[in-house]
Amino acid sequence: GSGLPTAENTHQIAQRFDRSASVVYVDNDPVVLAHGRALLATNDATHILDANIFEPDQVLNHDLVTTHLDFDEPIAVLLLSVMHHHLDTAECARIVRRYADALPADSYLALSHLIDPETPGLTPVAKGLEQVALNSKMGSGTFRTRAEIETLTALDGYDMLPPGPGEAPAVVACDRWWPDGPVEPLTPTQECFAGVVLRKR
Repeated sequence: GSGLPTAENTHQIAQRFDRSASVVYVDNDPVVLAHGRALLATNDATHILDANIFEPDQVLNHDLVTTHLDFDEPIAVLLLSVMHHHLDTAECARIVRRYADALPADSYLALSHLIDPETPGLTPVAKGLEQVALNSKMGSGTFRTRAEIETLTALDGYDMLPPGPGEAPAVVACDRWWPDGPVEPLTPTQECFAGVVLRKR
């Protein structure tokens, strides 16, 4: 999903640093598509594609992608809070690998996912969040362990990046991805969403 509309959308952040940056969102929710197209009507460098993110060949071969993204230059693929809606772990790995294989050198792939931190205090929270996802309009959702996310993102030719200066590369809670660490202690819910960023050599 594209995450549109929200505050500080991806294209707004990217184009703040480089006004020529081209962004393609992918979503297949009719309401999101309508809002997205209205939001992006005056932005020639940003587009929204009506497609299923779990069908990477459909996405990668679409005219919007091949026309507006230059695969001779580094690209960032953001798979944020989407892969936990796919219940087949082996198929998830295939999908992530297909996107990763398509990217040129010096590209980035970021993934965030609902996880079970595997502690007595947080496992029940993860199970509760899983039920929220199952009862959402998407009707699917599953947590995976940190080890499973590491396996999912163990991609040939990619290096995992550290979440901050002086830290080791790792899958960590998304809210720990700050240069100086999170501003406040994390809530149990925040501890159950982990992220990883990979860079292609």
